[in-house]
Amino acid sequence: MPNQHDSVRSWLEQSKANDKKASKLAKFRTLVRKPTIQIRCKHQIKLISRIIKEIRKTTKP
Repeated sequence: MPNQHDSVRSWLEQSKANDKKASKLAKFRTLVRKPTIQIRCKHQIKLISRIIKEIRKTTKP
């Protein structure tokens, strides 16, 4: 049954891709969570939003 084997292989590849996406999301969430604790002024908020935008650009698959 070659097509069953192929479907298993594609499923494995997809789950690997999902794991990568999940780890990226987890990293991104921790990066977002850390600075939000230390927000004290508008300047910091602007800076953090700029950083988040840059992170989003670089982490797009």
